[in-house]
Amino acid sequence: MLNAKQLLGSWALVTLGLAQSVAAERATATSPDREAVARPTSSLATTATLSPRAVVLEDKKITLVDDALTPHWVVRACSIAPAAAAPALHKAVATLTAASPKPYTMPGYPNIAVIEEDGNIVGGGDINLANAAKYFYQGYKDDRDFLFVFASTKNEVSKDYNAYYRSLRNTTTGIGLDTYDYSKSYGSNGKLLGVANMNTVNKWKNFVYPLLDLWPLGVITHEMGHQWIAYVKLKSGTITTDPNSSLRSHWDPLAHTEASIMYGNDWKETTPPLTVFGKSIPGTYLSVGLPGGFSSLDKYLMGVHGPEKVKEFFRINATWKNILKHFAIPGNMATGSKVKLTVSDIVAANGARNPAWKKAQTSFKGAFILIAEKGRKPTDDELKIAEYMRKRIPEHFKKETDNRFSISTTLNKK
Repeated sequence: MLNAKQLLGSWALVTLGLAQSVAAERATATSPDREAVARPTSSLATTATLSPRAVVLEDKKITLVDDALTPHWVVRACSIAPAAAAPALHKAVATLTAASPKPYTMPGYPNIAVIEEDGNIVGGGDINLANAAKYFYQGYKDDRDFLFVFASTKNEVSKDYNAYYRSLRNTTTGIGLDTYDYSKSYGSNGKLLGVANMNTVNKWKNFVYPLLDLWPLGVITHEMGHQWIAYVKLKSGTITTDPNSSLRSHWDPLAHTEASIMYGNDWKETTPPLTVFGKSIPGTYLSVGLPGGFSSLDKYLMGVHGPEKVKEFFRINATWKNILKHFAIPGNMATGSKVKLTVSDIVAANGARNPAWKKAQTSFKGAFILIAEKGRKPTDDELKIAEYMRKRIPEHFKKETDNRFSISTTLNKK
C-alpha cells in the first residue's frame, strides 16, 4: 500500500478538512498470516465497504482505497480541486456502497453463500478476504467464528499456497500471541476469529470422495488450527518456523511433534549420540510418520485438554539434515543432539494458557463462501464441491479434537 505522502498528494487531507492528521504509521498485525500495511492515523470515516474503485463525478476522477485494518476510506488520487473534494468524496463513497454486490444462494444449496466477483475480490493470484467478508455480512448475521472463502476461478488464488489463514481476533494468552481484534475491518463486530482463503474450489474437485477427502478436510482443519498454533516461544531455541518466511508459523521440521498436522515430524532416534575417546558423535534421527492430526501440544494450545496430557517432545539441534518436505513425511533425516522439552518449558516462556482448557470456547460456527466469476452463476459441480466439504467438516473437526470441539456450518440470514 502507498505511504501517506503518495496517498494524499501534495495538498493532503488536512486541507480538505477530512482529517486532522496525515501522519502514517506502520500497523503490523499480530498474526503472522497478516501483512503489515501503511495507513493514515485518520481518514474519511464512512460505513462504505469496498475498494479500490474509481468513479467519475462531474467529469472528474477520484480513486479510493479501503484500508485493510480500519473501516475508513483513504484518498489515493483526486483530480478535483481541494475545495470541492469533500462533498465529491462523500458522494463517491455513497455511489460505491450502493453498488456493492449482495450474497445469494442457489437452489439446493441454502448454506453456501455465493458472492459475484465485481473486480474487488479476486485478483493478483489472491482473494481479498476483507472485501469478501464485508460482502458476506451484508446478507448474513454476524455470528460466525470462521469464514472459508473459495473462488470459482480456473487459476489458483491463494498466493501459491494450497490455502492460508488470516487471524483477526485473539483473546487467548499463553499461546505465544498478544491479544488483538481486527474483526471490525472485516465487517464483524468483535465476533469473527479469522478467515481462510481456500483457493479455487476446483482445486479440490478430485478429492470430494471418502478417504480422498482427508486432504481437503485436513487443510481446513489445519487452517483453523492456526488460530492457536504455532506461535509459542522457548527461553532458548525454537520449535517454530520463522513467521517471516514462506512457511510462516508452523512447527519446525526438526521438532518432534508426533507428526502434527501443523507440521514438525515423528522423529525416531536410530542411533544415540556417543562420546568416543573424548570425541562427540552426533545421534541420527529418521522421520517415520505422515501427518496424523493435532499433537498433544496442539490440543493443549487449542484448549482441547489440559497441560498434564502433553507428551514429552524434543527438537534436534542438527549438524546435518535432509528434509524432503516441510511437513511430516517418512524419510526425513537428521544428525545432531536431542533437546528434550516438556509443556513446562512452554508455560515458562509463554505463561499458562488463559482461559484454561475447561473454560475454553468449544462450540464454533463457520460459513462457506463461494466467489462466483463476474457475469455467471456457479455451476452445480462447483457448488457440490463446496457443499461436500461443508457437510463433512463438522464430523472431521470434532474427531480431530477428541470430540470436544464442534463447528456448525448452517447459515443464518439477517
